[in-house]
Amino acid sequence: MPIRGIVAAHLIVAWGVYPVQMLDGIGAGLQSVAVPSLVARILNGTGRVNVGQGAVMTVQGIGAALSPAIGGWIAEALGYPTMFTILGGFALVSLALWIGFARQLRPACDHSFDP
Repeated sequence: MPIRGIVAAHLIVAWGVYPVQMLDGIGAGLQSVAVPSLVARILNGTGRVNVGQGAVMTVQGIGAALSPAIGGWIAEALGYPTMFTILGGFALVSLALWIGFARQLRPACDHSFDP
């Protein structure tokens, strides 16, 4: 979430961990519900819902594995505020991709979903 990165970049103090962790929990909770349901809607009727869920979870896992390594490298080289800003920029790129592909995603969200 870009907001989490911005908050973290400007609250490099001990108590600044709390709002960042709250935003992280809210984002993870929303993502854990929204992403699987979106994949199920997009792939409904194709017989490939499990493959789609696996692909999305694989990409999320790769991102979760690389983020600490990339973040640590950037923090060591450029400092924590820059690291949080750059990692927040990754989230903004994701948001831009989501908005850019909204036309392809909209039909999956327009019809009723019957599992």
